Amino acid sequence: MEDSGITSEWQSSAQDAIDSIDKSKPKLIILELQLHVHNGIEFLHELRSYPDWQMIPIILLTLVPEHELGLSEDSKKQLNIVGYHYKPHTSLEQLVEFVNEELKRSA
Repeated sequence: MEDSGITSEWQSSAQDAIDSIDKSKPKLIILELQLHVHNGIEFLHELRSYPDWQMIPIILLTLVPEHELGLSEDSKKQLNIVGYHYKPHTSLEQLVEFVNEELKRSA
C-alpha cells in the first residue's frame, strides 16, 4: 500500500484497532472478518457504536466467502461496507486500485 502512496497502519487485534482509531482517524478501514477474540462483525458493531466513527468506509478483505457473511445489502449499507474482496481472488494491485477509488469518492 505504502509503495502506492497510501499511508497505512496495521493492527493485530480488534481491540488494538479500536484503541488506535481515535488517534489515527483513518479515512478508510480494510477489515479481515476472521479476527482473534472478536470476530469482524462484532468489531464492526463496536466500531459503529461510536458516533464519530459511524461513517468511516469499510472494505472487507477476507477469507470468508461472500455468501457466508450473513449480511443483507441493507446491513452492509448501515455498516458502511463499501467493498468486499475475497482474499484468494484479490491481488494487491486490485485492492490498491479499489482503495484509491474509494478515497477519491469519499474525499
